[in-house]
Amino acid sequence: MSSDHNKYPMKQLIILLAVFCFAIVNLYSQADFRNGYIIKNNNDTIYGLIDYRGDKANANKCIYKKDINSEKQEFTPTELKAYRFIDSKYYISKPILSEGVEVPLFLEYLLNGVVNILYYRDDLGEHYLADVGDGKFYELKNEDKDVYVNDVRFTKKSRAYIGVLKYLLRKSPTVAQEVSNITLDRKSLIKVARDYHKELCSDVECIIYERKPSKIKTSFGPLIGLNAITISELVPFMDKLYYLNDSHFKPEIYPSIGMFYKIGMPDLNDKLYFQYEGTYTHMNLTTTNSYIEPINRMNLINVITMTQNSFCNSGMVRYEFPKGKFRPTFQIGGFVNYSFLVDYTLTLYPTYISGGALETMVNHDNPFTRFDLGIGLGVGVVTEIFNKKELSVDLRFQRGFGLIQGMNTNYLSLNFGFQIGK
Repeated sequence: MSSDHNKYPMKQLIILLAVFCFAIVNLYSQADFRNGYIIKNNNDTIYGLIDYRGDKANANKCIYKKDINSEKQEFTPTELKAYRFIDSKYYISKPILSEGVEVPLFLEYLLNGVVNILYYRDDLGEHYLADVGDGKFYELKNEDKDVYVNDVRFTKKSRAYIGVLKYLLRKSPTVAQEVSNITLDRKSLIKVARDYHKELCSDVECIIYERKPSKIKTSFGPLIGLNAITISELVPFMDKLYYLNDSHFKPEIYPSIGMFYKIGMPDLNDKLYFQYEGTYTHMNLTTTNSYIEPINRMNLINVITMTQNSFCNSGMVRYEFPKGKFRPTFQIGGFVNYSFLVDYTLTLYPTYISGGALETMVNHDNPFTRFDLGIGLGVGVVTEIFNKKELSVDLRFQRGFGLIQGMNTNYLSLNFGFQIGK
C-alpha cells in the first residue's frame, strides 16, 4: 500500500484537481454582470451592466460595461462618485482613515436617513459606519479584548458599538434603549436606524439600499456515480498487523446510487450552495503480500479479501457560476462513510523456505473500522435540460482518514445528479 505505484499518481491527481479549480475561478470569476448605473464625478449618470462581485472587491473597484458585447471598463473610487445595481446594492465613493492613512473606497450604502448606515469589507474584516451629517464617520466596533479574573486571561467582545450608537441616537430614548440588545450586523443596524428616522422625521421616508433578500433556492433528485478507490499506507505496521505491511490493494471501480439535496446560501453569497448527498455502494477489495518469518524459516503468504456494503453521507459547499448554458462549479467539504455489512477474510498460506507446505489458516477478525471519514475537493458543471431541470456532473477526489490508523483511503468519483424537485 505504500508503493509509488499507488502513492504518487494520487498526489498528482490532487494537485491537478486543485489547479483546475483555480483555473476555472480565474476564467469565470468576472462573468456576473447585472443591470445598474454609474455616477461620474461631474454627476453624469450612465446606465449599463456592472460586475456583481464580493464585498471586498466591490469596495475597491467598479467594473462596468455599456452592454453585454462592450469592452469592460474599470473605475476606482477616485474616478466615480457612486454606482448602483438596479433595486439592489448602492455604493458611494468616500475616503476612509485606515491605520492612519486615508484610503478612498466604495462604501455600501445600507440606509439613507437621519443617521446613515454604511458598510465595507477589507483584509481586516467587516466594517460598519454611521454618518449623522457632521462630516465624520463613526465606526461601529466589536473587537476582542482581554480581561483578567484572578490572574486568568479571558477574551470577550468589547461591544463598543452599543455606546457609540446610544450617543448618536440619543434624541430618541426609546431607540437608544433598543440598541442595548442588538448585534452588529446589517439587519439590526438598518432596523434601529429606520426606527430612529421614523421618530425624528416621520413625514419623510428613509431609503433602504440593502438589496432585497434573495429567494433561497433548493433542489433534490437522484444521484448515480462511478467510483474508484485506492488505499495508501502511511507507516509500517507492527505486532499483530504485520501482515498489512507492503500490501497492494488493487484499485477497485464500483458504482454508487443515492439522492442529493441542495440549498442556496444567499446571505453569504448568491453563488454558494450547500449540498447533502447520501449514497449506497458495494465494493470488493483484495490484496496479497508475503512475509519471511526468520526464526522458523517460513514464508507466510497473506491473501486478504474484503467485501463491504456502505452508506456514505457527504456535505459539500458548492460555488456555482451563475451564467451560461454550462455553468462551472467547484466544491469542498467532507464525508462520513459507514460500512454496515462487511465480509472480511484473511487466508494465510505458510510454507517452509526449505520446502513443504503447512496447514492453511483462515481468519475473519476484521482489523478495519466500519467508519471512514475525510475531506473532499471537486469540480463540475451544471446545465439545464427537460423543462429547465438541472443536470450536474461532478468530478471529485476524497481522502479518508478513518479506515485504520496508518492507512488512508483515496476515492475518485464521477457523479451525475438530476433535479426532480425543489
